[in-house]
Amino acid sequence: MCDTSKSDNHSECCSDEKPETCRMTEGILNPVCFTEHKIEKLTQAFPHAVQGAMVDFLKEEIKKSWGPVMKKEAEAFVKAMSQQWQAAKQSSTSSHELREELKKIMTECCSK
Repeated sequence: MCDTSKSDNHSECCSDEKPETCRMTEGILNPVCFTEHKIEKLTQAFPHAVQGAMVDFLKEEIKKSWGPVMKKEAEAFVKAMSQQWQAAKQSSTSSHELREELKKIMTECCSK
């Protein structure tokens, strides 16, 4: 276990222990290990946050520069997909109606 009375340095205090296990000393939260663990997590998260911020800035610039064209492209795509969806739906309905009609014909034919 970490002993903060011997060191204020996380690497000296907890070098052989996992952060999860070194955070407790005699049932008390070890502030040295806890703080160092948090700094490590923040250090790992920082590049991801910078990338996320850059993505947000790029989105804004892309919308300013190409927004109107992209909007028209998106509208054309949605219109085409809607037409395909309607055609598939109609085809399914037609296929179902054909099956029902064939069942009806077979029922009438065979019941005589």
